[in-house]
Amino acid sequence: MSPAPELLSALAEESRLRAFAAVLLGATTTSEVARCATLPDRDALRALTTLQAAGLVDHRDGGWVARPERLREAAMAAAEPRTSVDHGATDDRVGAVLRTFMPRG
Repeated sequence: MSPAPELLSALAEESRLRAFAAVLLGATTTSEVARCATLPDRDALRALTTLQAAGLVDHRDGGWVARPERLREAAMAAAEPRTSVDHGATDDRVGAVLRTFMPRG
């Protein structure tokens, strides 16, 4: 199963989204996250704990670190597989250009 629903659920609440944005922008302590996200410290910690459980942030070396790659991984896992259309080009370079600009034929 794709991790996308879990990640979206973790970001669906505004305080968690603001806390995640604060960490992405460089806030590392709970107090910094609270200040940047304009949240009480208690709410910031609750949001960070939920984000950590979803794998979107980690607490390392005494500070919070964002894991935006989890969003990329979830998007890639949820995406439909890409299929290539054969355009009949005999030259590989021409075929690459055609696949780039005409992915569905």
